[in-house]
Amino acid sequence: MASRINNHLIPLLGEVALRDIDASTLRTFKATLLTRVEDSTAEVIWGHLSSILNSAVDDQRLLRNPLKVHKSVKAPRAKEKKAKAWSRTTVDAVREHLQERYRFAVDLGLGLGLRQGEAFGLAEDDFDFKNMIVRIRRQLRWDTKGRPYFCLPKGGKTREVPLSPSLAARARAHFRRFPSTACTLPWRNPEPPTNALEERQRRPITVQLVLTTSWRPWTPGSPVISTKSLSSPWRPDGASLLP
Repeated sequence: MASRINNHLIPLLGEVALRDIDASTLRTFKATLLTRVEDSTAEVIWGHLSSILNSAVDDQRLLRNPLKVHKSVKAPRAKEKKAKAWSRTTVDAVREHLQERYRFAVDLGLGLGLRQGEAFGLAEDDFDFKNMIVRIRRQLRWDTKGRPYFCLPKGGKTREVPLSPSLAARARAHFRRFPSTACTLPWRNPEPPTNALEERQRRPITVQLVLTTSWRPWTPGSPVISTKSLSSPWRPDGASLLP
């Protein structure tokens, strides 16, 4: 939030007095903002601006929020983009250009349909080779300060995914070649607990992770796909779109 305010709101509106924010000002701000950022980011920044103006109303610096008064100026809206699964060529190229120990991440996305955080939070004992299933019980996330922690998978629900014989073979080979590593992190929230309840809720857990560092992109110069997309599961060419 701070970076968006400092990089966009202050440069574009910082010298405008609150009483001077009219429909024309908002239209100019919106048009300029959309030349600087994507629609989805502009929508978030517009929300920050609305919160700031609401605070100004609470502090009696404004009578009403200009965004609510000037209804002819609509908030930016992110355009819906249809996801397109990676082709086999793209999958093979990504896998080939990753370091050997991280190629299993592609196998997890391809064979289990895992999100990146779920793949990074996967433990060796989540693989049930007897019943040929994988239990998705957690994901690895980072807060806004860059601190890692474990939490439930997206949606707050665990699930079981069928384990194919080919992926089982690759998993066994990966575990032999690259033994899992114990990792102890807080649960749900990395902030230090302030009471007994939070201490119970955030008690650290130890997991034998099968992937122990971030997913690194392939060798620079590969023309297949932008390296930025690997770090964002929400892009139309992101790593969550393995076929």
